[in-house]
Amino acid sequence: MELKGRLALIASKVQKANIVADIGTDHAYIPIFLVENGVCKSVIASDVRKGPLKAAKLNIKNAGFEDKIETLMGDGLETISENKADVIIIAGMGGILISKILTEGKAMAKSAKSLILQPMNRLDEVRKWLTENDFEIYDEELCAEGEKIYNVICAKHFSQADIKKHKEKKNNENNKNNNKSGNRNSTGNSISEAAYLFIGKKLIEKKDPLLGKMLKNKIRQLDKAIKEMKNSSSNGNVMKNDSDSVNETKRNESRDEYIELRDDLKRIENMIE
Repeated sequence: MELKGRLALIASKVQKANIVADIGTDHAYIPIFLVENGVCKSVIASDVRKGPLKAAKLNIKNAGFEDKIETLMGDGLETISENKADVIIIAGMGGILISKILTEGKAMAKSAKSLILQPMNRLDEVRKWLTENDFEIYDEELCAEGEKIYNVICAKHFSQADIKKHKEKKNNENNKNNNKSGNRNSTGNSISEAAYLFIGKKLIEKKDPLLGKMLKNKIRQLDKAIKEMKNSSSNGNVMKNDSDSVNETKRNESRDEYIELRDDLKRIENMIE
């Protein structure tokens, strides 16, 4: 089986393993590819929907891998037991849903050697969850399908010994920051933590070939949102009550955050040139 685009990128991030769990397997293209190419010995392919799981079973049967790929119906990581999967793939879902799945199946996520995650949106939520729950993002990469850019995040849970070192490092970094949100150092020229969560520090470090294009897209989207907020504020100059005043304050705060994030993205653009 030949994979292209985001599916090919996801599969390329799976290291040699005994058991891989593909959560939300859809048509089981990735499990079939992994077994066919000897990347793993077996795969647990799960999905919460009957239709895709039925298609997955047919594809697996046609590929002759019924003895190596097990299909299970279930939600999130409930279909696998702790320590069973070496690699867990969660792809093609929103970032908030992926974070929810990881929260509910945290023990399984921690016991896996690696997580291969491909959120369709809200990647900042996934990065935030991983950071707050002592996971290391050891790799990220972008790929394009037409005009759409996809991101694959690879993470693993810190060992007990590394958790302490990681927290000490984070505390040291936080102590250097003194702006109102605790994200920027005294020079005011550093990149905020919000921007790193929004874009992905690994992508910046690697200077991913598609990062420049993605930054331009994000900056354009933020500019549009800032303009809309400004117009909304201008059109609502007459305050009718306290509620209007509160809403206006929240709008202004959100706009300021968007402006700061946009300016950070422009700094990142300069860094990778």
